[in-house]
Amino acid sequence: MHIPWGWIKQRPHFLAEELSNNNKLDIYTPKVYKKNSLIENETKLKINELFKLPFERFLIVRKLNSIIIGLLLKYIYEINNYKYIWLTDLRLYPQIEKVLKNNQQLIYDCMDDVVEFDVLANQRKELLKIEQSLFSRSNLIFFSSEELKNRKVEQYKINQSKYEVVLNAFDNSFLQEKIYQNYDSYFEEYHKKGFKVLTYIGTISSWFDFETLQKSLKEFDNIVYFIVGPFEPETKKLEHPRIVYFGSVEHKFVKSLIIKSDIMIMPFKINKLITAVDPVKLYEYIALGKSILTVEYKELLKFKEFVNFYSDYNTFKFILETCMQNSNNTKANDDFIRNNSWHSRVKEVIQLMNSI
Repeated sequence: MHIPWGWIKQRPHFLAEELSNNNKLDIYTPKVYKKNSLIENETKLKINELFKLPFERFLIVRKLNSIIIGLLLKYIYEINNYKYIWLTDLRLYPQIEKVLKNNQQLIYDCMDDVVEFDVLANQRKELLKIEQSLFSRSNLIFFSSEELKNRKVEQYKINQSKYEVVLNAFDNSFLQEKIYQNYDSYFEEYHKKGFKVLTYIGTISSWFDFETLQKSLKEFDNIVYFIVGPFEPETKKLEHPRIVYFGSVEHKFVKSLIIKSDIMIMPFKINKLITAVDPVKLYEYIALGKSILTVEYKELLKFKEFVNFYSDYNTFKFILETCMQNSNNTKANDDFIRNNSWHSRVKEVIQLMNSI
């Protein structure tokens, strides 16, 4: 896994936990030096942290780390004993490429268009070479969205027998999670004053649309934004008395934060990275029947029954006014709940793994 286990829970965490229910699963994550954004995500899984050198923005360090981690996996963790090797990010491939045996099944879970990350712009040429090699070697490829699949299949002419779209989902235990009171004081403070609480849960990076939030705070004096999640390095924070930053929280608290919020938001700037994303959090918001305000792009149109789309600030403003008058949204039906759990996704994943 390229994401530390203590990062805000994402697709790799959920898939790993669900896969481990009926399979022997070992997890390896590279060492993290900056731990201020990490939390204690409870798990029964054993997480193996692999040593690596810091300052990977330098090419020489990335090459050294590929050698170090490759040796650790081969000689200490005996990677060649595994039937399946599952990668969650193309940047991990150079670390295992030379130690993989021909008869080992390589599974690549392509969850983002990695080459489109702003922070990796200076590595783009290198990443494209790695990506091409990884798609060629992979025995099975999972794409997290239709757009991501279409884009990569066209770019690399991937054989149809090698890939499948496995969308994101919500945690099976999510609906049964207890309601915690840890953050009640924040909600009480603003609800007593007549404020509507608009909440975002997820990572904050360069694609987060602070400009829209800033404009709305000038026009609406009865809203407050709760921003829950870690900041990517070098992402500037918008300071405002009606923006409350919580940092990362344990996933067990997420349901409580959603339920107690008035409106859930997904304010993203549209770019190639974002249009290939199938957001995990939307599934959780929808499952809980929340009023949702999200930027519109093609991949999200499958949620049109459950969410409110905006395309610019004027439509954001109009829909926000409507949502504030009526915070009820169309609640997910039984089919949505049944068909969009991580349990149902992993059943499909296991069937596909057994076919290779």
